[in-house]
Amino acid sequence: MKRYLYFLFFLVYFSFSQSKIDINFNQSLVKENFDTVSLEWPIVLSDEIFVSPDEGEYFLSNKKNSDYAIISTWNNDLLTFQLEFSFKLAPREIEKPYLGLVTNSKDDGSEALIFDFDGAKRYRIRHYNNGKIKIITKKNSKDGWKKSDNLNRYEEFNNVIIKTNGRLYEVYINSELEFSFDVNYAIKKNISEGKFGFIIGPNTISRVNYMQILADENYNGINKTITLKKGDLDEILNQKNKMSIQIDSLLMENKKISLL
Repeated sequence: MKRYLYFLFFLVYFSFSQSKIDINFNQSLVKENFDTVSLEWPIVLSDEIFVSPDEGEYFLSNKKNSDYAIISTWNNDLLTFQLEFSFKLAPREIEKPYLGLVTNSKDDGSEALIFDFDGAKRYRIRHYNNGKIKIITKKNSKDGWKKSDNLNRYEEFNNVIIKTNGRLYEVYINSELEFSFDVNYAIKKNISEGKFGFIIGPNTISRVNYMQILADENYNGINKTITLKKGDLDEILNQKNKMSIQIDSLLMENKKISLL
């Protein structure tokens, strides 16, 4: 009986708990509006795959019968982060197209977390590891898809936020906390930092409106935001002018010496 009650408690916590991540994510490291070509987001042009910025959105089209990954080259060193993005899907008559957000993707393609969303108001979360898939949302169906009243249908934008402290992950759909999980418990091991990207489902057309990646206030890594205080820029320019004058003076002295 005690085990049964514990299981019920854990199940509620696993899926429907209130936010447990008390972190101030106030450093915006990436804010991509896809209004210009970026070296950090691939452009793919072929008969089956078309991925490119288009009218202020990231246009993703996959005519293949298998999904396709697009991974950003942005050099991520975050294990604790908040990621926000907005997307919509074009409808199809037969298949249920979906777009997946990729996090923690290793450079060799061996591991990643994938957060899938389709146009039928469903989502699922998968862990990819060396060719094997473990479905984290495998509670209500064998393929892991879960219904969500918070998701919009085809041709309507959805805003998604993923928060993590490196172990606990929280998924917000259109401002509502939809699902949370302990990744160490779910995959039975630790997960390390990795790159971000998208998975385009088979026969899927999607548009991403924006993406933002934020770090906590204590982050001091390779992508740290440099904030100049009032007067700092004037001081930097003043120092630069002084150095230019000193260099010109030294060049003049050197020229005089060479003429002797």
